[in-house]
Amino acid sequence: MRAIQPVLTAILLIFAIPAPTWAQDRSSEPVYTQESINPGLGALDPPATLETPQSTMEFFLRACEKEDFGRAAHALNLRLMADTSRVDASQLAERLFFVINQELWIDWEALPDRPDGMDDSSPLNGSGPMIGQARKSISIGSVGVDGRDAAIRLQRVTTGDVGETPRWLISAFTVENIDAMYEAHGPGWLNERMPDWAQVRGLGGVMVWQLITMVLTFIIAPFLAWMITWVLRWILRKGRVKTFGVYDALHWPVTFFLAAIMISVVFSGGLSLPGYFATVVDPVVLFSVAATGAWIAMRAMNYVVENIAKRTVRRSHDGDEETQQSILTSITVLRHVLILGIAAIAVGIVLSQLSGFRSIGIALLSSAGALAIIAGIAGHAVLGNLIAGLQIAFTRPFTLGDSVYIEDNYGTIEDITYTYVIVRTWDYRRLVIPIRHFVDHWFENWSLRDPFLTKPSYLYVDYSANIEKVREKFLELVKADDDWAQDRDDPAVLAYEAREESLVVRLTCAAKDPSTAWSLHCRLREKMITWLQEVEGGQWLPRQRVDLGRAETGEQVVSENERNGNVDS
Repeated sequence: MRAIQPVLTAILLIFAIPAPTWAQDRSSEPVYTQESINPGLGALDPPATLETPQSTMEFFLRACEKEDFGRAAHALNLRLMADTSRVDASQLAERLFFVINQELWIDWEALPDRPDGMDDSSPLNGSGPMIGQARKSISIGSVGVDGRDAAIRLQRVTTGDVGETPRWLISAFTVENIDAMYEAHGPGWLNERMPDWAQVRGLGGVMVWQLITMVLTFIIAPFLAWMITWVLRWILRKGRVKTFGVYDALHWPVTFFLAAIMISVVFSGGLSLPGYFATVVDPVVLFSVAATGAWIAMRAMNYVVENIAKRTVRRSHDGDEETQQSILTSITVLRHVLILGIAAIAVGIVLSQLSGFRSIGIALLSSAGALAIIAGIAGHAVLGNLIAGLQIAFTRPFTLGDSVYIEDNYGTIEDITYTYVIVRTWDYRRLVIPIRHFVDHWFENWSLRDPFLTKPSYLYVDYSANIEKVREKFLELVKADDDWAQDRDDPAVLAYEAREESLVVRLTCAAKDPSTAWSLHCRLREKMITWLQEVEGGQWLPRQRVDLGRAETGEQVVSENERNGNVDS
């Protein structure tokens, strides 16, 4: 018994060790089982290559491209259409080929080329839910049918007979929906009326008549749109309609919008382009319609703001300049925010319709974390300026027309957008400053709450000058000037600073606003300097003094040192 125990233990260990993958029972792999597979189609010589999802699609498409639809029908699973004849199966294959060619862009790299349908080539390295898992159903894509998405799928099927190798077929439910898909996405009315020579496929699988129609559409549609808007413009001019100014602002946006609508109608109504070609052209046409529609909305809103809102504000607050500037600032910021919103809506409409890019979108979303970081970094400045613009609209640290002193420049707020502010300087330069700068850095607003401004001037005079007479002359000049705000200001003259060779005198007076105060002080400074030049022959102007006695003594000391040789060479 003791000699038998080691043998029994070894046998148990051998059976306990799992068999390698290639030796396992393949009956455990996922597969659809049905009683028979397309018995009405008969045998095929040479046999079809249907072992993998990729080989099945290649077999189907190549047979269809050679117009051998009877052979291509062997890639269909006709389980739900048992009474289908060979002729009907050929027609189903032809229709499905047309739909796939028109509506889908097959991603061959994502289509497995393994019998078990396992996807082990993904760069996600096993992070996806189906990575490393055998499959019995794979989606190729989907097309819209009656407001829903009809999927085009491949199925791994077998009859369960001993020794039979499972094959991949276009699923029975997909085959059942072929007629509905063809009715929704089949040839347009133009295609049905074209002669045979015009239906020859050329570059990119596009037919000759489709190429000609596209060229003519892109030429004729803009011309017709221009003619329509020109006639409408002529009618408005003849009728002298008061709203002609609105149309004048919308003339070109409406022209381009009508052209885009015409092109879109032709492409969607009768021009059925191949899927891979339509995937590029259709989004361009859709974007053109959305962009021109957004252009009309932006122009209309700008016209309302510039010609109606601002005029209404000025009329309703006539004489109250501060209230006018405050309301107009809010309207300006709101206008730019609405423009950004219109652009976002247009882009959203376009993206929501790009069903042809779903597979690409999924691939992009697989790295959503990285994309979010990149988008956050790229959009940081724009979003920051937008938020800063909203903050300024609510807190109103400045308004349109305010006088500001920023970065050693004096100017007037000329325009406020959602990303920058335009400041017109006193010498008519335009400073374009990011709006965040006004939130993150300090600046002087000389018009905030009250434009009244006291501005100092500085004179440099000799110590012998009589400050009291300087004060009397300055007050005399101030009172004689009409720009002085005598009801709110007391002019002042102060000995501001004592320097080594001159005395600094500070002269102050005020005016109703910064611009007037600037001009006032320039005039007063000029007159005071002219007066100083005339007083006592200019004796009160700054002078340098030299003590001649000390100067002569210094010269004698230098000469004595030279005679004694005490001067360095």
